[in-house]
Amino acid sequence: MIVTAGVAVAVAAVVAQLAAQLVDYQVFDLRLLLLDSNKHRSFFGVASLLAHAFAVAAAFVGTLLGPRRLAWAVLCLALSILLVLRALVGFHLLQAAPFVLVVFVLVWWFSTHASKSEAITLRIALCLLAVSFVVHVAAPGSESTLGFQRHTWEYQIRGMVKHGASLSGWILLASGLAAVAVRREASRMASHSG
Repeated sequence: MIVTAGVAVAVAAVVAQLAAQLVDYQVFDLRLLLLDSNKHRSFFGVASLLAHAFAVAAAFVGTLLGPRRLAWAVLCLALSILLVLRALVGFHLLQAAPFVLVVFVLVWWFSTHASKSEAITLRIALCLLAVSFVVHVAAPGSESTLGFQRHTWEYQIRGMVKHGASLSGWILLASGLAAVAVRREASRMASHSG
């Protein structure tokens, strides 16, 4: 149920983000900063940070409910550090790479101990976050292009892919981690009562 809800929210969020970006670009010439997903303080930028915060919360629940509390705690710490970097400092490859690696390794490991739907959700989340990460690192941003390409379809598509993958990736990661943590606790409680 958690996974299904996460998938529905992720799809709805990405469709809304794409529609808002297209309207802002085509109709308002990128003047509505609230809709411009290339701006981290836009509605969808904040939504991505909130989804990331929910992933931190899901990992924290995992530390409380166990098993594998140490792995959950390390994941929670790495996700928390990444959230602070994204929200306050901005994304810089050298700062973020070690924490990104820890998150990817631990989430993949958790996916090997998850149900089929949880594992698929977690792995799709990782793939989406990897796409966002690669596009962020490989494609020139507004700083390196001095804004000359900002009003091109190429720049807008790059932004929609990057931010859509990030938003949906964090939503799916949060729901997948929550599902794993809750299911493990439900299984543990069922085995103790029987």
